[in-house]
Amino acid sequence: MNRGRPGRTRGARVKLAAGALAGLVVLTGCTGEEDAAAPPAAPSATASATPDAPSVAVETSVRKITGKIARAERDQLAAEVGALVDGWFQAAYLAGDFPRSAPYTAADFPGFSAGAAALAVKDDFLSNRAIAGQVDGVVPVSKAVALDVLAVNGRAHGITAKVDLVFETTGAVAGSHRVRGHLDLAPKQGRWQVFGFEITREGAAGGVR
Repeated sequence: MNRGRPGRTRGARVKLAAGALAGLVVLTGCTGEEDAAAPPAAPSATASATPDAPSVAVETSVRKITGKIARAERDQLAAEVGALVDGWFQAAYLAGDFPRSAPYTAADFPGFSAGAAALAVKDDFLSNRAIAGQVDGVVPVSKAVALDVLAVNGRAHGITAKVDLVFETTGAVAGSHRVRGHLDLAPKQGRWQVFGFEITREGAAGGVR
């Protein structure tokens, strides 16, 4: 595992083969299944409120479009993918009871393919699995998602979602944490699905390194 500068841990690059993008997107790295591990959250521009964690709206934008799509579809993509990413933020980092002793499972990665979820569940950067038993509270500070869209014949065929999550923890591991990087998505049976990721994480002293 490669190390970044002090205070940062760099996750391994993971990209899973997606047949829908063959010939459109160059993929490298591991390969795995494309079947959905769990359905993503229902499309919503700010689908971030849960009974378990304070509500912070996810800020979603479309940064770049290669090709052309209608404005209505662009807005729908922002809403749908923003909600999908926020579902992962909630399940993997923010919601639930802490300290947490239960292991993280594929259910904590809604919207991920089965192959991507199987890899993510073992990765300390894709959830709070490494510190969940040492914190007694998690409070979101900010959430941002910026989309780069590949469009063919007026339809989106692939998306790279740049993600940025900041949250605070209390307990034995207390302080600020930042999760950022990108997710690679492709359409699967009418829904967008994460098939690859590259994530880095910066944590408070005593946290994930």
